[in-house]
Amino acid sequence: MPSLGLGDTIPNLEVETTHGKFKLHDFFGDSWPGSKVSYLIVSDPKSDIILLLNMVDPDAIDSYGNNLPSRVLYIIGPDKKIKLGFLYPGSTGRNVDEVMRVLDALQKAAKHRITTPVNWKPGELVVIQPGVTKPNSCSLRVSRLLLFHPTSHTFASPNSDHPTTSTHH
Repeated sequence: MPSLGLGDTIPNLEVETTHGKFKLHDFFGDSWPGSKVSYLIVSDPKSDIILLLNMVDPDAIDSYGNNLPSRVLYIIGPDKKIKLGFLYPGSTGRNVDEVMRVLDALQKAAKHRITTPVNWKPGELVVIQPGVTKPNSCSLRVSRLLLFHPTSHTFASPNSDHPTTSTHH
């Protein structure tokens, strides 16, 4: 089976972990992760799972010549599909602030049909996805619509305590 990528459904594998045996879909549940995330170690003696999930670090080899896992973080949506994947070499740690920023952006995009621009931070301007009409965008309950353009609309971020203004057109 080829490795998985964005938009692919995570297979409902039954795995043995440090938290017991269960199916992956049961572990992910039916909602976005909250602020509490549990980490577990999955038993994968034949490297089947890391190969399937594209989690191999080609430069990290154990004493038997087997590839070791990379530092991969997947964000799985309520629909069990991969919404984001961070792939780092095994020697590099993750940026938790970036993970939380991207999780917030993914949740807002799913709920409000918006897109976040480069270097976006929570509370800053976002862009309404193409195909959303002006009447639809007004029903998003945003605090202030800042720019209308034939292909995109920019507005204050949903649920923002501190809406910002922009001079970008």
